[in-house]
Amino acid sequence: MNMQETRRLLTFALMLVVPGCGDGNPATPDSPPPPPPIDAAAPPAFTLTTTPANLGERLVDSTGRSLYFFANDVAGTNASACPATLCPAPWIPVDVPSPTVGTGLTASDFGHFGSQSTWKGRPLYRFANDTAATPTAGENVATKWFVARGTYNLFVGANAAVTPQGTPAAAAGAPFFTNGAGRTVYLFKNDTRGTTTTPPVNTCTPNTTGCAPFWTPWTKPATVIGPSTVLPTDITMLAVTVGGATVQQFVYKGWPLYFFNTDTLPGQVAGASIPSATAPLWFTINITWNGTLN
Repeated sequence: MNMQETRRLLTFALMLVVPGCGDGNPATPDSPPPPPPIDAAAPPAFTLTTTPANLGERLVDSTGRSLYFFANDVAGTNASACPATLCPAPWIPVDVPSPTVGTGLTASDFGHFGSQSTWKGRPLYRFANDTAATPTAGENVATKWFVARGTYNLFVGANAAVTPQGTPAAAAGAPFFTNGAGRTVYLFKNDTRGTTTTPPVNTCTPNTTGCAPFWTPWTKPATVIGPSTVLPTDITMLAVTVGGATVQQFVYKGWPLYFFNTDTLPGQVAGASIPSATAPLWFTINITWNGTLN
């Protein structure tokens, strides 16, 4: 082997033992390849927010858009009075079959039927006209649309067979008050309305002939949570005796409120059709009512 061949063999051997030599992409211990990217967790489908504060804690979707309830829907019936094929254009049914939920929410409170989600038995909607500047523009639209709050104890229903007190006769189906579960509440025309100087007079107690066992005073919640248009100054209470105990009856714009015991399910309005020898005595109450009987 001559000297030139020996040099070629040594050069080849060095190429084999020097790391990265000749590959055009040297790797060094100081620059390892970057790790693969980690996908960020998707935000929950539903979360709670307290902004704006005047509407309390309310439900929003994964993008932070407000969600709403519709008064014509009957809680717990898995049916929508405003499906996508019939609903006015600004209102969009929410469709999330198996949602993830944020802090403070319980997944079992959410349901799904057809192509719409529910929360605590009520179908959910978005309002297309909401913007970042007006995130709750759908609140109180047509006095039938309200932001979705799980803590309502004063809410709104509607039934085409009923004309609430404070509504023109032609406006059957106008919205009326219910409790948070959708049970209709009534006023009694024979009661005496309270004023700023005199308390109301309840003439239909559980001991009154013709009232028991059909009518029950609505015991006022400690804190009333209702639509934003219901003013705290319109809500008072009246001490009444029920079953030997004193309870605080809910009073709205001076009128004591009652449940009709035959109404056992949300949406029922049997108390509005109780016959009378002269004129109707029991009424549902329109949400815009001024407190004066028709």
